[in-house]
Amino acid sequence: MDYGEAESGHDLSPECFLWHLSSGARAKGAGMAVGGGSGNIDRLAAITSTSTPTAGPNCDAEVLRALLDWEENGADPDDRIDVFVTFDGDPKALAEAGLDTGHVHGDLVTGSIALAYVGGLAATAGVRWVAASARTRLHIDRSMGEIKATTLRASSPPYNAGGVPGLTGKGVLVGVIDNRLTVVHPTFNVPNITPPKSRLIGYWDQFSTPSAGQKPPSGFGYPAGFNYGVWWDEAAVADVVANNRIGAIWTSAEFDHGTHVAGIAAGNGSGRDGLFAPFTFVGVAPEADIVFANSATLVSSRAVSEAVALFHQIASQRGPGGVPCVINMSFGTHEGARDGSSALELAIDKLMHDANGNPIPGRAIVVSAGNEGDARRHGRKNINAFANVSFRLEVEEIVFPNGTKLSDDRVDDQLYFWYDGAARIELRVTPPRSTPSAWTQPGQQSVISIGGTPVATVVSPPQPDPNNGKRKIDVTLKGPVRKGTWTIELHEIGGAAATVDVWVERENLDLWPQLAFGDNITDNTVTSPSTARSVVAVGAYVSEPGANFSAYGSIAEGSSRGLDSASGVPPDRVRPHLVAPGRRIISSATSQETHPDDIKARFGGWLLGRHVIFSGTSQAAPHVTGVIALMFQKNPTLTYRDVQRILAATTKKDHIPPDLVLPNAVWGAGKLDAAAALAATP
Repeated sequence: MDYGEAESGHDLSPECFLWHLSSGARAKGAGMAVGGGSGNIDRLAAITSTSTPTAGPNCDAEVLRALLDWEENGADPDDRIDVFVTFDGDPKALAEAGLDTGHVHGDLVTGSIALAYVGGLAATAGVRWVAASARTRLHIDRSMGEIKATTLRASSPPYNAGGVPGLTGKGVLVGVIDNRLTVVHPTFNVPNITPPKSRLIGYWDQFSTPSAGQKPPSGFGYPAGFNYGVWWDEAAVADVVANNRIGAIWTSAEFDHGTHVAGIAAGNGSGRDGLFAPFTFVGVAPEADIVFANSATLVSSRAVSEAVALFHQIASQRGPGGVPCVINMSFGTHEGARDGSSALELAIDKLMHDANGNPIPGRAIVVSAGNEGDARRHGRKNINAFANVSFRLEVEEIVFPNGTKLSDDRVDDQLYFWYDGAARIELRVTPPRSTPSAWTQPGQQSVISIGGTPVATVVSPPQPDPNNGKRKIDVTLKGPVRKGTWTIELHEIGGAAATVDVWVERENLDLWPQLAFGDNITDNTVTSPSTARSVVAVGAYVSEPGANFSAYGSIAEGSSRGLDSASGVPPDRVRPHLVAPGRRIISSATSQETHPDDIKARFGGWLLGRHVIFSGTSQAAPHVTGVIALMFQKNPTLTYRDVQRILAATTKKDHIPPDLVLPNAVWGAGKLDAAAALAATP
């Protein structure tokens, strides 16, 4: 699932936040591990390709790839996969087929199932589509003034002093779905109270297994609640904070991306760390209540959708008539066609509407657009009927000043091809210093080997995705992916021309070297779920005078680009919606961090006592989240459509080239202006 990442995967500067947040097991695409391969392949060894028919005609490519990898790795009966099931009928039938049901979003059901039972699930009457849950990846003192939030409140309590409105998000619930949160950080407390009182009303630890006295979230309108993770309710959090039980709720001895993000949206800036006075770094909505779920790096998009459902239920049950809720998602994935049709995006859209399809008042979701603008992860080609096109990708050797060399890309590389459904395309792979593989046609899956060592798998489902009518091909290059040029050739065999887009999934683990396109396409590099229809997608610009790389006020180099009217996209599909400060943002850091040199070397950040500097669209998004909390404080009946409209209509345009027509794929509608947005809020 997107948590402040570097604006470019190729940027090793101290100003960037590399999304290398997990030091444990390597990423397991589609919910299960895939096999490795040799990094030293004999260039004269024979290339072989074994193709078989795909299973489950109503399963997406990720499910089919998971099944293929599962069979190759021994078919352990305990291996499971998280899925979204599109289904007509009684969900009890899904449970009878082996699905451990999570949540029902109309005709979309989340859950987990043993891979051994996937075939039976797909064959169950009423099942239209089985989609794998995607793995997501993680994507203020000056910035508050930059967005004019400081005109809406005093700089420290009482926030209504000095003739300002005193808008602080009070009475609003800010939900944050991220990797981890330092619960005892004073920025999340009610300021100036002894013993400390937290504003965090709940924490869903989706990673941990309940021990004695612990349990997952239960109730909240669901008969059985959820059956995984540990739920820390308001009383449990209060006990941890009042007694300063550092580490009682799972946190990190390194860096909590969620701590930084939540501090921007709703930190109060309190606490003394020896370097800065209290209230130096105050977030946008410093009196909002907070609820947190640590979903994003190691848990699937299924868990993200269920966290949204939980947060909405908590908000609806808080107080006599419920409270408004805005949720921040600073993460994303390259899986999905960028048209709002991914399983997670559809689940989000369903959760943002009532049973009649109307937007629910007092609900909004903000998503970082991604940091892929200059990362060479997107390719596009037009292919004519019965013609061929090729994509060239590189794994470039990295040589450090001390002479150290890194050659092969040490983890699997995932490529997602999407093309128009009327066409039918076969595909083959040519590794560096090798010959082409055999062709894989629609309805086939292939394992490609060199010298008996698997180097790639190709999965091409037999039918288009029913959610968008497009066809998908899933290619996995097995790590270590050898250095050099990889060529992927496509041949259209159905007699229809098509546009082919392909994205390389970015890596949280093992950032160097990385597979990248030789021919880069910068547009449509926004990540999912920022292309969901009911969210606010946020890019990043440089708000720090004198910041390296870019001039003050310019777009951040890595801020992901979308599509705009010049590409034939209607105005409501332009992404990002707007941009916000995202370069050198100071916010809260984990209180357990004791090694500033280590965090600088590993994550590219500058540790400043209890605060740290990071950059990316992950930092831009919570600025918008906080502003929406203020808008909800003023008018809790706003819908996400109202929020989208007001934010777009009130943006600043300074330092944006005057000849540009907005909204566009770089700036969206312009720069966030909190004061103007609140003035326009009825």
